[in-house]
Order: sequence, then structure tokens, then C-alpha cells
Amino acid sequence: MTAYRSDLKKQEDLLANAEAQMRRIEREAESLCRIYAANPVFQYHCNGFPVCHWSHWYTVSGQETDSAAYSLCTSYVRLGGELAPREHELRPGDNWDDTWDDLRRMNANIAQALRQIQALRQQYVQMQKEADEARSQIARLRKQIADLEAQGVFC
Repeated sequence: MTAYRSDLKKQEDLLANAEAQMRRIEREAESLCRIYAANPVFQYHCNGFPVCHWSHWYTVSGQETDSAAYSLCTSYVRLGGELAPREHELRPGDNWDDTWDDLRRMNANIAQALRQIQALRQQYVQMQKEADEARSQIARLRKQIADLEAQGVFC
């Protein structure tokens, strides 16, 4: 009976550790998902008032989070499925030239975040397997302990 209780404690510790690792992965994925879901914010510039159309351009002034892509990403880490690569299009034309380096940099960050998210998904799957195995062992051990107690064996 003591051995069963000791094994039960070990399995409960394994379950707690696996669940803690899963929460850590989810927290880590949140910041990567923000990078994955980043959309550029463009700012319009004009050097020719009142005739702006001859001398105007756009720059990337920041980024915002695409809530649908962010939600899809965080769900992917927990539930699996598909997570498609994202890339922002380089806009043609002279008035977009200043944005190209910013968009290339953003696209590189998104691609790197996607690779890291996919690696985190693999870790999450492994932790889920460990947690499921621990739950199964806990249920088995509790049943064995209950059966022994029903037979009058106590320690």
C-alpha cells in the first residue's frame, strides 16, 4: 500500500510538472504570436501642398496586432491544426520605396516567429502526452488503492 501511495505521489508530481510546462509554453507563445500577427501601420507624407500627388510617400510608422491571426496562433499552440505563413506584400511604386526595408524586416520576424511557434507546438504536444500518461497512471493507482482499502488493507 505504501508503494502505491508513493507511486501516486510521483505521478501527481509528474502531472503538475507537465501542466506547469504547458502553461509556460502558452505564455511564451503569446509573445511570439504577437510577432506572427503583426500588421504594418502606414503613415502618409506629403511635400507639396497644395499639389501633394507629385511629392508624397508612405512609411511604416509602427505595427498593430491582427486579432484573428493572433487568436489562430494561440489556438494552434494549444489545439494544433494548421498555421499558415504570413507575409506582407511589398507595394509597388516610388511612393512606397521607403517601406520596403521595414516590410522585409517585419516579414523576416514573422517567419522566425512561425518557426519558433511550430517548435513550441511540438513541445506542447509532448507535455500533453506526459500529462495524459500521468492522469492515466493516477486513475489506475487510485483504483488500486481503493480496491485494497475495500479489502481491508490499510497502512
